[in-house]
Parts: sequence; C-alpha cells; structure tokens
Amino acid sequence: MSTSTVPRTGLDRLAAVLDGSLARPGDPDSDAARQAWHLAVDQRPTAVVRAGSVRDVVAVVDAARTLGLRVAPQGTGLNAGPLGPLDDTILLRTSALRVVRIDPRRRVGRRRIGRNQ
Repeated sequence: MSTSTVPRTGLDRLAAVLDGSLARPGDPDSDAARQAWHLAVDQRPTAVVRAGSVRDVVAVVDAARTLGLRVAPQGTGLNAGPLGPLDDTILLRTSALRVVRIDPRRRVGRRRIGRNQ
C-alpha cells in the first residue's frame, strides 16, 4: 500500500465507527483487502474500507473530506486500472452491500443495500 502523510488517528476514528472493516498498510489483511480482480493491477491505497452498510459509505466520504483524501469506490475489483494511482486515496470496497432477501411464502424477492438501511 502507499505511504501517506495522513495521521493514523484520523483513520483510527474512521475504523471505530465502521460496520465493515478498514485495512492499512502493514495490517495482516491489507494485501488481500487491496487486491483487484485483475492481478496485474497493483492497487496501493492509503487505506481500504470494506463497507458493511450504507452508513459506512457516508462515514468514508466524510472522513476523506476531513483528511484531504480521495475516495475510489470499487464493487468487485474489476476494471481497477482506470482508477489510476491510489496515493492519498481510500479504496471503498462495496461488494458486501448487495443483499437479496427471498420470501418464498409470499413469492417475493427484494434487493437491499447493506444491513443498516
């Protein structure tokens, strides 16, 4: 992951409010968190957030604004190349926000985003 001048405490505050998770350079899961589907693309963001709710997306945008960082949303890791260099960027992984609920008795399917909606 990239090196950044972002104070660790700013990212600590973000991590504390997330329903999902935050990985930074040096964290045990940072390589897996930043990996794109296309392995030739080596994404090196300041941090990776795996959003667990819509509330997490809002928190990431707010934190990025406060910390002077970009936000690069990524659903599945496909088409990672066009994101460009991710220095001073929070990579926002949104793949966990896809939830489908099936009610077989009523024969109804509903798509929801996240669990805190």
